[in-house]
Amino acid sequence: MKIPTSDTIELLEKTATGKGTCADAAAILFCMDKPIICSSNTMKKNDDPTAHAAIVVTRLKRSEIRKAGQQCYILLSEKPCPMCATGIYRSRIYHVFFLENNKINYIDLRNDTVNRYEEIPVSKDK
Repeated sequence: MKIPTSDTIELLEKTATGKGTCADAAAILFCMDKPIICSSNTMKKNDDPTAHAAIVVTRLKRSEIRKAGQQCYILLSEKPCPMCATGIYRSRIYHVFFLENNKINYIDLRNDTVNRYEEIPVSKDK
């Protein structure tokens, strides 16, 4: 699992529809260290209040996630809300990176508990 690059982060920031809520975030799904799909939320477009970016990418690429298994991870432009964290976990994606205060943070969801996760700060410069 590679730490996201500055080019990937730039794409993510351009895709996000706003700043400040998980609903306006963007997401990039990686499988086998390759970006598979990038999306922002589609709440207005689909008239679906659950269509946050993290949920959209996991819905669209379920088959790739099943094939790659634990070799998938997701990068979010913001910290995931409880719904997104649960959806990511239920999709069997256990590694989450997100941007916060100009740093990349990491969440490890492998401990079977969505409500208690670790945030490990990782510098953008690395």
